[in-house]
Amino acid sequence: MKVKISILIITTFVFGLVYFIADSKLFYYGESTHNILGKSLPLELQLDFLDSRVSYPIIGFVIKDQYGVIQIGRKVSINIDTTTVKIKEVIKYGFNENFLVANVLTEEDRVCNIKLISYPNSRLVYRLLPSEESDVIGNLNWIVLKDGTIIKSLRSNTILLYIVIVILFFTGSFIIKKIKY
Repeated sequence: MKVKISILIITTFVFGLVYFIADSKLFYYGESTHNILGKSLPLELQLDFLDSRVSYPIIGFVIKDQYGVIQIGRKVSINIDTTTVKIKEVIKYGFNENFLVANVLTEEDRVCNIKLISYPNSRLVYRLLPSEESDVIGNLNWIVLKDGTIIKSLRSNTILLYIVIVILFFTGSFIIKKIKY
């Protein structure tokens, strides 16, 4: 009996560890359930993933400000100087401690970089980055959003696999007991 409990505790610990590691990695894709490591973005920005449980049509990955207003995401229009940029898809984003740059695909099928900065005592300000400023873009921590699907499936499959193992474990021990007696 002690061996069964030990195996169950070790299995729970291993699967829990894998789950929380995968979940902490999903923070940067807006799909973290528990931010146990306390990760954050500059400018008090928040990440979210608006799927069918939250919005219809599905918007997907979004970047919100501290008040929960979507700043960058699919179908969001941004007025930058005299240009209006309507986002079709967020491809990736990069950040450091002072600002965030989103690499987006527009409705016109152009790829552009939008920089979010904040000046003291003001709101968020958008800047459209020309290609000459690629040296600024190169020094950021980049997150490619398509890379998150592998981690998401790992987290989901970890839960499913743990449930199956626990069910098989208890079913097997129940059957073995019945066979012995």
